[in-house]
Amino acid sequence: ASRRERGDRAGIAKGLDTISLVHQARGNYSAALAAVSESLELRREFALVHPIAESLNNIAVIYEAQGDYAQAARSLREALALNTDKVGSASLNLEIQTHLGAVLLRQGRPTQAIQLLTAAVAAPGATAFAFQLADARYTLGRALVAGRRLAEARTVFDQALALRDSQHDREGRALLL
Repeated sequence: ASRRERGDRAGIAKGLDTISLVHQARGNYSAALAAVSESLELRREFALVHPIAESLNNIAVIYEAQGDYAQAARSLREALALNTDKVGSASLNLEIQTHLGAVLLRQGRPTQAIQLLTAAVAAPGATAFAFQLADARYTLGRALVAGRRLAEARTVFDQALALRDSQHDREGRALLL
């Protein structure tokens, strides 16, 4: 396929993702899933790793909203494996790991969530993504509470808040300059 055709299909896939979000916001999960699944197939045609992982993450959001945590976890594990096996985005990996940790918590599996999220927040380069790292730490704190490790949870929650505050301070200073 030509470069233009690939660009056109990438645009169509992005549009389908947007349509999926609209359907999801309206509670029409079957239409949302159909749109994002079509987007995923377009992206698979061109083996676009990062966008495929994003589509799988979006599919997991839909399954999670429907209470199908097992299917959400499968989609997230596929996204993570795909994005990790290739030259993936560290930011997207952290987002997917955080999402998977939250799904594991909803499944009543705090020990697995703690293991996953502890590795995620310690991953090389994670500190470069303050908002995602703060979310990961917050979700880790929730997992620690569920696992009855309250002292550790308090420390992790404090770290998450400090990251959020420092990011907001940096953005505020940038606006003033």
